[in-house]
Amino acid sequence: MNLRSFRAIVCFPCLICLIYLITWPGIPSARATSHMSHSQHVFQPSGHGTVIPTVVDTATMPQILSEKAPQSQPVFPVGRSAQTTPRNLSAPQNVVNVPAPTSTDPTASVGLTVTTQPKPDANGAGGTYNYLETVNGAIGIYGRNGARFSMTSYQSWFGVNSPFIDPVTQWDSYGSRFIFSILQQGSDILWLSVAQQPSATGKFCNYSFTFLPNHDFDKLGVDRDGIYFGANLINTSGTIVGNELFYTSRSALETCQTATYTNWTNLTNPGGSLAEAITPARQDSYTNGVEYLVNSYPAGGCQLTLWTLTSSGNLSNTNVPTQCYSPPTKAKQQGSAATIDTGDCSITQASFVKGLLTVDMPGAYDWGDGNGPVSIVEWFVLNPATAQVVNQGAFGTPGYWLFYPSAITTANGHMLFVYNASGASIYPSVWYVNQTFSNTTALVNGVSYDGTSGVTPWGDYQSAWPDATGKSPDSVWITGEYVKNTNIWGSKFDLVTP
Repeated sequence: MNLRSFRAIVCFPCLICLIYLITWPGIPSARATSHMSHSQHVFQPSGHGTVIPTVVDTATMPQILSEKAPQSQPVFPVGRSAQTTPRNLSAPQNVVNVPAPTSTDPTASVGLTVTTQPKPDANGAGGTYNYLETVNGAIGIYGRNGARFSMTSYQSWFGVNSPFIDPVTQWDSYGSRFIFSILQQGSDILWLSVAQQPSATGKFCNYSFTFLPNHDFDKLGVDRDGIYFGANLINTSGTIVGNELFYTSRSALETCQTATYTNWTNLTNPGGSLAEAITPARQDSYTNGVEYLVNSYPAGGCQLTLWTLTSSGNLSNTNVPTQCYSPPTKAKQQGSAATIDTGDCSITQASFVKGLLTVDMPGAYDWGDGNGPVSIVEWFVLNPATAQVVNQGAFGTPGYWLFYPSAITTANGHMLFVYNASGASIYPSVWYVNQTFSNTTALVNGVSYDGTSGVTPWGDYQSAWPDATGKSPDSVWITGEYVKNTNIWGSKFDLVTP
């Protein structure tokens, strides 16, 4: 029994003693260094519970033979911050002008398309033997060469006749397992599905976690000790009114055991405001019993909130000052009066590699070219052990909107950014660029527009994750959404080296 499982059964006085010893000055602990402890805020759990697995096997899974996957009821409103008026903040300094692509990725693979879904939430991860992609409406398993093995519905996967939204897929480098999370719509359930072997073909164990009502925008992370996931809580009008965070044993879920969990609700930023879109990190290097999580201020801010969760169950946060960021404006697109919803300043993925935590978000910037503020990419590299920014920046392409980015720093210190791009002269596309901010490449160019009027839904994220094989320490799997046909999205993915 590991220490985290033990916490679920220890008596309350013992728990107080444990917290006291961990936080007492001079007592060694696994949490971040003293810089962080000066201003940390500690949060007690809201509860504990137990989840029991059910087993599925991809060999017996019914296949989707059409792109029209099931969708039996309308989706909930997209969660929006309770602060409805974006903050008017100063723009970041030294925004880099990144040229538009002059070439298209010749090896990109065709991903999933589900024509009944208004937006995909396309993301994926590469493992030792496969690539696993999840979008709204379907799961796809591919060979590392991009050949698709299967396409399955979530209704078949979980044995539940209900819509599912917001899938998030990751590869656990410690257990060599695929993991994905997804919200069951019309219920209070978040599902975790965990492979029981390194391949994405074979057995998975499914676990259902009961959240508070109306959850949205779930995020997933994993380290050597645990699996971490959480979501915003929204009301019927789509306003974010709370949050919930869970952690459970990684080894228990990856061996299909009954597992205990700990959860927290209504977590706040250091200033007392509600924390929104708390994002656990996928950690590809060990941190001595510490998981890091991070969130931005979706309506704009000049700081991030860094969270530390130790193997003893101590959850705390601190403020990290950064360059300022403001929400992006809606994107134009060629051939249509409709604009694209570019979201807000929420972080959508966090990657921890060799002691550094990399995150990014869309921001706003006016190039002075008559287009007014357009969306750009703002990025941050943190040293979570000292709760400080070690590098940050912003880039954009005049005349274009760049939005829903994902960024990663590789084991060799190279960076890669993948993001959507759109504008009056191009259809919604997926571009990527490395840390030199030159030689931008189109993963795929859009071939038409999405929507004819008003604001069309999009996103809410791309993904960028290290390759599992380690053949190259700089290889990264990237996944993104584009317009495949008029009013129909598609996805593509590739393994690239920045």
